[in-house]
Amino acid sequence: MRLLSHIKTILITLLLSPVCLHANVGGMSGSNSFEIAGGTAASPTYKIVSASTFGTAVFQGTVSAVSNSDKNITFATYMDDNNDTIYPFFATGSFDPDVMIPQASVTVAGGSVTGVTFSYGSMTVTDGFSSAPEIIISPSDGGGDNAEVTSTINGSGEITGFTVSSGGTSYTAADITIVAGPHFARIIDESSAYYGRCFLITGNSQTKLTLDMSNLANGEPTTLSTYFPVDTLVEVVPAATLGSIFGSYTLDDSDW
Repeated sequence: MRLLSHIKTILITLLLSPVCLHANVGGMSGSNSFEIAGGTAASPTYKIVSASTFGTAVFQGTVSAVSNSDKNITFATYMDDNNDTIYPFFATGSFDPDVMIPQASVTVAGGSVTGVTFSYGSMTVTDGFSSAPEIIISPSDGGGDNAEVTSTINGSGEITGFTVSSGGTSYTAADITIVAGPHFARIIDESSAYYGRCFLITGNSQTKLTLDMSNLANGEPTTLSTYFPVDTLVEVVPAATLGSIFGSYTLDDSDW
């Protein structure tokens, strides 16, 4: 019981303690760091203004419009060479921080991606996708063509399958990324006074991000446009979770 109590204390500490990441430092940190901006040695004051990021950015672009009332920032679409509209974000609702994502792995045979195996284990999907999320397969490790995979969902928002639209070439192994779950909008505009600041994304359409403004420090501006004026350069990066830090394992009936 004492060991379980210690583990519970550690997990609670990780969940409740934000991780500060300096604007010029990449990767994750295991502790908070901050600069004392005022006060005295006996009664210092401080503010943690950023959060850890994990993995490669999934989007980078400049803000085209801001809605302070809806807490939305908008990014422009563009036309490709075939006059098709290209949207900033692949799927609506994919950045919902509560969405359930299955464990997935890629099958490779004959130098090509041939399929994706996945499982929710014994979990019942309670927070699903509103539309099928973007699927990214790692580049060919042999220097060949990259594979392309899409997913399908059912009426409950549960991923029900993956389709290999292009298997690629010269693969010996491959990783899969389901672009979904908790992500941050991070200001990377070096001219911004808030350079490096991260805001949790609570939802998205194909052109807009809805941001969490509930964790501002006392006295900070509460209008979104203060932090994200039009033309601010922003990137979307995965948020570190317990699973991404410690690894995860899908339970099935045999584990109980």
